[in-house]
Amino acid sequence: MKKNFFLYIFFLLPIWAFSQNEDSLLSIIETKVEIESLEFLSQQDRSIGDKSRQFNYDTFKVERTLEKLLDLDPSTHGTNFGISIATKGYDFLLNKYYKLLLSSLNKENQSVLKNAQKAWLNFRDEETKLISLLRSDKYSGGGTIQSMIELSSILSLYKARVIELFNHYDEITNE
Repeated sequence: MKKNFFLYIFFLLPIWAFSQNEDSLLSIIETKVEIESLEFLSQQDRSIGDKSRQFNYDTFKVERTLEKLLDLDPSTHGTNFGISIATKGYDFLLNKYYKLLLSSLNKENQSVLKNAQKAWLNFRDEETKLISLLRSDKYSGGGTIQSMIELSSILSLYKARVIELFNHYDEITNE
């Protein structure tokens, strides 16, 4: 653990501080997270199915990237950036597990999933509007933390949907 701490302090933090480029920071973190993700995957219990191991690996990468971004820059801007990156990661996983579930259904049943997903997307959009409204100064009292609460709430929507889609996929594709 100390070794990782020193790596961040002496290697990653100076690179980030001097580059001031979020893309460069993200590239560095992605490399580190990929290494840790492979270590995580190799340590996982072999008794769980391949699908569950893959899902754990996928979500670990998103969560670990968020954690590293928050460690490097816990400011409001840094936190919002990290949460936004995690939301994009879960959006990617949402599409991945939606496609896997869709391809696992019979042609005649695929329309049910498509309709459910369209309804969820509509819910997500309306819920995002509500979250934004409730975090506005008028209702929240203001403050910089409101943006973090807003983005975290939106991240939770994506994360919950990914878990739902994976659980459906896992249920119908017995290993």
